[in-house]
Amino acid sequence: MYDLDIAHQTIARMQGIKSRELDNVDSPQEVEKIKKELKILRAEKNALYKNDDFQLSVIDKAFRLYAPILKAHKTTIEYAAVGS
Repeated sequence: MYDLDIAHQTIARMQGIKSRELDNVDSPQEVEKIKKELKILRAEKNALYKNDDFQLSVIDKAFRLYAPILKAHKTTIEYAAVGS
């Protein structure tokens, strides 16, 4: 079973990444896309406080989808720092 606290942290980190992306885009279409993604992340974060099937689905999504994205993002940042 996955840990609820780790799922919460994972979604919070995804929110941070998307917020930084939002600060760096100029295209109105891209701004809207990122705002929708942030809205979904907020809804998923709120769902973690409920004890139902949706909560389990969000926890699973955090580990199966968001964790690999965060890992790749971290690797990219570390690689960029080494290459500087």
